[in-house]
Amino acid sequence: MLYEKESPPLGAYSPRWHTSARTQNARTRTTIVIGVVIFMLTTLGLLRHYSSGPAAVNDRSHGLKSLAESEAFDLQQEHKLSPLRKPESLQEQELYEGLDERRVMSDAVPVERALEDDIPTMELPDTPRLANATLDFGKIYVLNLETREDRHDEMAFIAAASGLQLEYVAGVNSKTLEKQSLPDVYGTPQVILEPAHLACYRGHANIWRKIIEDGVETALIMEDDIDWDLNIREITPRIKDALGRITGDSNPFSNTLCLSLTFHRRLIVAWDIFYLGTCYEQYFEGEEWDPEHPEGIVVDVPEDKENLYAEMYDWVEELVENYFNDTSPRRVVVKAKNPVCTHGYAVTQRGARKLLLELNEWMPFPVDITMIHYISEGRFKAYSVLPPMLVQWRNTHDPRKNSDIEGGGISLARNWGFLRSARKHLIDWYLLATCDKTN
Repeated sequence: MLYEKESPPLGAYSPRWHTSARTQNARTRTTIVIGVVIFMLTTLGLLRHYSSGPAAVNDRSHGLKSLAESEAFDLQQEHKLSPLRKPESLQEQELYEGLDERRVMSDAVPVERALEDDIPTMELPDTPRLANATLDFGKIYVLNLETREDRHDEMAFIAAASGLQLEYVAGVNSKTLEKQSLPDVYGTPQVILEPAHLACYRGHANIWRKIIEDGVETALIMEDDIDWDLNIREITPRIKDALGRITGDSNPFSNTLCLSLTFHRRLIVAWDIFYLGTCYEQYFEGEEWDPEHPEGIVVDVPEDKENLYAEMYDWVEELVENYFNDTSPRRVVVKAKNPVCTHGYAVTQRGARKLLLELNEWMPFPVDITMIHYISEGRFKAYSVLPPMLVQWRNTHDPRKNSDIEGGGISLARNWGFLRSARKHLIDWYLLATCDKTN
């Protein structure tokens, strides 16, 4: 057969031939591996050689245990090598002389002392701590009727003068108020709530809802007819610290940068309502608090006395005298008992939820009196600052513009005393600008 004739002899495929070929292949592979390893080791050695710094001048530089010893050694070596070349200028000569003096000093005193003397000291200026543009709250909301653009203008001016950032929420007009938006039960047989009172409630309720929707931890709510001290951003941190002392919360305005990350664990529970502005507040009687341990009832803010007007209102003096046996002007934060008015108050996220829930079910009195009613029942943790930081501004030129609730306006009354009234600052600035133009 053709296959048998052309096939190689069987001896060519003997086991001995196959063993010799495998041995040759193994030797070849071993040689290649050894060559690759030698190449890699050579390359690694070259990299280490060229990547290392310049060789040390002396083996004594090895084994230094501290930065101070290293610096002293460098100075010593530089001193030894400096005579090998001639200085190029007088300034360089002075530099080398300075090195000699420093070497002598390092031999005479500990190196740490020499380094300490070389470090310049800086004294920070004694500047007051300022709150941010929202007074360290999450936001500042202002309740403003869209028809009262005059008040919006005034608030914009005084906010700019004090460096505040305000967010306006439209008030509710009593003439267009829908009955479906009111509480389930409101008023009593003895108290008939007027449409203006109900519209006032609905406006505040809309802000409480917005606080919940925006997810802010704390918010300050203002009505658009208020005034404050021009220096309010300096005053607020002191009041914040006092609220922290009376509540036991070291950071009572904010606990986190982002509430939405762990929403259920970030709610502030030390307080619900904080009145920065009130028309009246009542003190606790002797049997209602312990004068030996007043921390939960009243906290003094002695560092803020320079921001107070010389005269306080009678009810503020009465409260201060009851707690301190002294009628001298002072700022205090107290546990709220009867805080009248809602022109300036702060709420926490939990406080906003509770207000919206409680008052949406039953509002027997106007909104501020209903809040007092629930505070007296212990449903809200509330505190007040006195003298108030936010007060209602009275237009002495046209009293009819003072109130959107009381139809006939409010009778003339002296404006509450601030050392630096933001509203009065605005008026003085306008008069000064007018005088400059006429002259």
